[in-house]
Amino acid sequence: MSGTPLKKSEKKDKILSGRKRPGIPYAAKSIREERPKLTEKQRKEHRKCLGNRTEPRDISGWDTHTLGKNGIPACDMRYRVFEEMRSRGYKGRNAVAKMFGVSGAFVTKWTQILRAAYETGAGVMNACRALASRPPGSVRSPAADRVKDAVLAARARFPFLGPKKIRIMFCLKVSASTVGRIIKKFRLQRKHKPYKRHKYVRFERPFPMYCLQTDYKQWAEGVYSIWVLDDHSRKILGHRVVPHATAGTAIEVMDEVVSACGLPIQVLTDHGIQFTTMHEDGEHSFESWLSLNKINHIMGRVKHPQTQGKVERSHGSAKAEMAAVWGGEPETLEEYRGAIAAWIGFHNNDRVHESLDYKTPAEVFARDRIGTGDPAWLEAVLKEFPDGARVC
Repeated sequence: MSGTPLKKSEKKDKILSGRKRPGIPYAAKSIREERPKLTEKQRKEHRKCLGNRTEPRDISGWDTHTLGKNGIPACDMRYRVFEEMRSRGYKGRNAVAKMFGVSGAFVTKWTQILRAAYETGAGVMNACRALASRPPGSVRSPAADRVKDAVLAARARFPFLGPKKIRIMFCLKVSASTVGRIIKKFRLQRKHKPYKRHKYVRFERPFPMYCLQTDYKQWAEGVYSIWVLDDHSRKILGHRVVPHATAGTAIEVMDEVVSACGLPIQVLTDHGIQFTTMHEDGEHSFESWLSLNKINHIMGRVKHPQTQGKVERSHGSAKAEMAAVWGGEPETLEEYRGAIAAWIGFHNNDRVHESLDYKTPAEVFARDRIGTGDPAWLEAVLKEFPDGARVC
């Protein structure tokens, strides 16, 4: 018989019976238990138990199982729970659940259904349908009008903020997914071209004032900005908006930062002529200033802006967000000064960052900053200046 071919149905049953699930024996379709049906005697007993009350559906075998301490049929337990809740003024759900030996969810569900059925006169069937379904296009977790208005106002004012940042920055007591559904419902999603994600080597200094990044950006003809950004906290510590990009302006900004925050250990720049010279034996005023203050000057690879990714990203964010923060598009040099100052204040003190665990740069800078006498600071200085040239 081993050579006799199996029929198609026999092959299927053999395959199904061979499947295994951990802890759950598999049953083929042919031997699965069908939905239990009540006998006419059982149906009459349940109808007698329910009296003239109408069930939301025909009584089936699923209602033959008993619930609670006293083994009351499920079809009758619903009404007993509801009547007890009604006598208590619809309060004390947990006490009622403990009394009958059922879950609190069971009490809540059937109290809501039967209360809606009897108070509105809609009937149990319609009450079940009304409470179990939602109008098409509705928000799954209904938010109050004030929450909806706050989300729409925030999105209109700052279209670049995502749902989670809106929830945190505006202290909304709803989930980020609820904010996202409100944005999607009113068609306020951002439109952007799909881009390919690249893998870069991510670095971050262990505490503030370890490494500062700086770079120039041209906004318009005769409008340049430079700012100094802390690598650890992303806080912008100083900036200038000038008609020309020069090494003297870079030194002025660094002097301002050092006077306010102290000496950093490193300064990261690109190979721009404002920061270094192309001649091997040449001297540059910016590099001379760093050497005089015992600050290590490190530079990224040529034509590789990803090394200065944090300051480059801040330039991109400023370009996308400045008009919304300042309230318009600047045109003159003075307007750019006001707009950039407003955006930097927003960036430092208001805008939360995902890479900072949704904290602002100012919060992280104040939280993680350490003193120059701290052992971690001294260890970092000795790592950069092993000959002891730097004295804190």
